[in-house]
Amino acid sequence: MPGRITFEAEGRALVAGDVALGVGWGSAAVLAITAGSNSQRGAISVTASASTPAQATATIAITFPKAFDNVPFAVVSRAGGTAAVTVFPTVVTCTATVLTIISNTLPVSAEITIFSYFVAP
Repeated sequence: MPGRITFEAEGRALVAGDVALGVGWGSAAVLAITAGSNSQRGAISVTASASTPAQATATIAITFPKAFDNVPFAVVSRAGGTAAVTVFPTVVTCTATVLTIISNTLPVSAEITIFSYFVAP
């Protein structure tokens, strides 16, 4: 059908078990997944831990509910939160099964960072 884009791995919505936060967010970091997020698009909100110091490994690993047949292209951007405007992902890697986002700054205690993502085969 002309003008229609279909994606091979949209599948079910992301759930908390599909997303892993690196230790850089702190041991009591809070994860929130925006409703409607799935393998192709969505948003992840992370509130950095207020009780443990942040580390340089502030990563987010999203395991796709259904793997892509081939390695897809991924675009990630900061989509809001209370973090400084300069907080952008510096490293984004994508495989057929996992999208990994690494923050370029150390999270500040109780600071919220929201990343949106788009993944296409």
